[in-house]
Amino acid sequence: MKQGIREFKLKEALQLLRERKITVWRAVEMADATYRENLDSLKRYNIPFPATLEEIKREIKEIKGSYPEAPFNSPSQNWPPSSS
Repeated sequence: MKQGIREFKLKEALQLLRERKITVWRAVEMADATYRENLDSLKRYNIPFPATLEEIKREIKEIKGSYPEAPFNSPSQNWPPSSS
């Protein structure tokens, strides 16, 4: 039963991702999976990775917000680079 619930959550998250209503990172959280597992699911269900510049920036912002103590959140980091 636990596996069935997890599969249901995964499919729901992937559907929202397919519709571009959520980010990959949010899908990971919804499906209670690792980022790698989610990438594997994208491949398995033939869902393209959202790769527009705005989506990538949003992904980075969400990841940084989830891990405020991570080294990539250092003020010296200049990421994402400005689009000038």
